[in-house]
Amino acid sequence: MKEKQVTASTNVNGEERRVTFPLIVGDDVNEDIELYGEDIVHNYFVAKLVISAQDIPRSMMKQGKTDNEIIEAMKNWKPKLGRQKKSKVEVVEELLEKMTEEEKREFLKKYGLA
Repeated sequence: MKEKQVTASTNVNGEERRVTFPLIVGDDVNEDIELYGEDIVHNYFVAKLVISAQDIPRSMMKQGKTDNEIIEAMKNWKPKLGRQKKSKVEVVEELLEKMTEEEKREFLKKYGLA
């Protein structure tokens, strides 16, 4: 079990309001079921699955695919894990790894890091 920090934001009277709060989640689906119950975990899964499944036909419709093409494509569709979002530090580190030594020196100098 772990505490995940979740942020919610909305506009209130024309100003953005944001709050971050802890949300307890399991380390795996079995722990989630222990925490929240089988019905809750299943219902949330189905709701997210439906939303994810709807994205594919929307994209295919924009590509001009026919209803039959979409239906056929969806027959074997299964959800996949999305890519984990990289931190800004990870992105910069990856970019630095691809730079030549000269490019690194210029970059670091430009931002006052050398």
